[in-house]
Amino acid sequence: MVESIAKIGKLVRGGGSQAGKGFTEKLEELIMNIYGKDNKNKQYLLKIVLKKDNDNSYKFVGVDIEDLKEDSCLKSLYRSAGGNAINPSPTAQQKTDKDTFGNKILKFFERASSEENDSKDLFKSIYDALNKEESNIRSQIEEKAKEKATYLITITLIENEKELYLLDKDEFVNYFLNQVEAKESRFSGYGICSICGKKGEVYGGVFPYAFFNLDKEGFLNKFDKKYSYKNFPICKDCIRDLEEGKKFIENKLQYTFVKGLRYRIIPQNITQDEESFGELIDILKRQDKAISVKNLMRITDDEDEILYNLAEKDDTFTLNFLFIEKSNKAEKILALIQDVLPSRLRKIFDAKKKVDDTFKEVLEYEHNFSFGTIRQFFFKSDSNKKETDLDKYFLDLTDKIFKGRRIEKDFLFYYLMKGIREEFVKLGTKEREIFKFKSIDALTVYYFLSVLRLIDIKEVSMEERKFDVFFSKFGNALEDPLKKGLILLGAATQTLLEVQQDKRGSKPFLKYLKSLKMDEKDFKELLPKVQAKLEEYESLPYAKDFLEEASYYLLQAGDKFKMNVSEMNFYFTVGMNLKWEILKSLNKEVKNERN
Repeated sequence: MVESIAKIGKLVRGGGSQAGKGFTEKLEELIMNIYGKDNKNKQYLLKIVLKKDNDNSYKFVGVDIEDLKEDSCLKSLYRSAGGNAINPSPTAQQKTDKDTFGNKILKFFERASSEENDSKDLFKSIYDALNKEESNIRSQIEEKAKEKATYLITITLIENEKELYLLDKDEFVNYFLNQVEAKESRFSGYGICSICGKKGEVYGGVFPYAFFNLDKEGFLNKFDKKYSYKNFPICKDCIRDLEEGKKFIENKLQYTFVKGLRYRIIPQNITQDEESFGELIDILKRQDKAISVKNLMRITDDEDEILYNLAEKDDTFTLNFLFIEKSNKAEKILALIQDVLPSRLRKIFDAKKKVDDTFKEVLEYEHNFSFGTIRQFFFKSDSNKKETDLDKYFLDLTDKIFKGRRIEKDFLFYYLMKGIREEFVKLGTKEREIFKFKSIDALTVYYFLSVLRLIDIKEVSMEERKFDVFFSKFGNALEDPLKKGLILLGAATQTLLEVQQDKRGSKPFLKYLKSLKMDEKDFKELLPKVQAKLEEYESLPYAKDFLEEASYYLLQAGDKFKMNVSEMNFYFTVGMNLKWEILKSLNKEVKNERN
């Protein structure tokens, strides 16, 4: 994956070495450009403006604010050193929970004015001016930064009636370059670059991702940071390639997957056709998210999702899906799903279309399936918890879907029923519809996985029966006689509950459903109980077909139901919530026979 990031970066940079780059190009590659990265909030540049006097001292003028522009980060020489470390320039993102002015601006000038460098006097003069007006500056920053937005704080200087940004002052540019060089070369030596394989000067501790660091010296060569270049040696050109690749991926290929999870796509060339891969990166470079794929099919929650476009490509590359959890500057890899071919994406989109088409026919309204449908069952182990704690299970399931690996039914039905039961306990309240929709969503998940052939399904050949029109809509996913019997028993039970609600204003029979944790014995006893109660209410005709067919199929299933409790209750719930859809299919069959 690291090699892929570097290759992407090299293509974005236009290839070649540092020696072939112009000064401005080299400088741009060192800049962290946050422009446009935050689509939710506005972005502003806060400028602490100082004016040069005749005696070469500086006086504070005020704090100005302007919209962040595409070149703002370059003009301000913005590059984050991470955490509380001092940046290589007096420019930093404003953090609401930290003293950004003190930690990033004042400390920059304190350090720069105390070191031996050619611009020491300039830095000392500015430091004195900032210290003198510190309280005033803080007050103005607070006043200007009231709106919820992204703020980049920097310094500008007025000299000869002209406002100069840091880029306009050689002193700041040279200091910036020296600081970056010093940080990158602090752990260096002679070796072979782990990315391009060239021999020469290599560096350690320069990997651009925060999850690769030098904090745990026990994993380093000789347990010493100065030998880190031997752990993961990178040459100067590959450092720039990695940084540009990371920027490109974060700016162009970072998306929302589902609630609470974001991912980055990292394409990887798997052929010798470098030209085609270069064309792919060029297309991705030019993509306009605002108009890209809003009208195309999506399997994630992101309106700008590009997976449908990539699914139409040939298998000349694979996709790596990097899920990262970011907290302040810390990054933690939640999952890395590797080597997903475009053809596999096509199968997933085809399965989604099959699910959507089937449920549109069954429900007679649009039902848009996505990974968000799955996520609701793998979000929290307890809905009352503040934080999600099922990310690992959800991402493991996602990995299996992308890789085409088998999914254990016991695992799947446990979580599907957990979600359904949470809504079942609300029956009798105004939230009755949520139980129905949750059950339908669970069925779409099961059907989606069955279309992809990721769960074991027993194929059974049986004689034609009354409700085959309904069951046939789902292919072989509901063909097993036990599944059919439980679904139809669920429909009969739902009929009884509706009769009770109509005649008594309550549903006392719910207690027999044991919070949807019924076992084989319970189901076998349930059928005669439902029939007896319907006879008691003189309403047996309403569910006669359901009961007759359920009895037939349960007999066909044999003496021992080879199915766990969660799965049995799942099919029963499907029948409860699709009762009317099952009846409509029966009526359609009768009409067709008459015609």
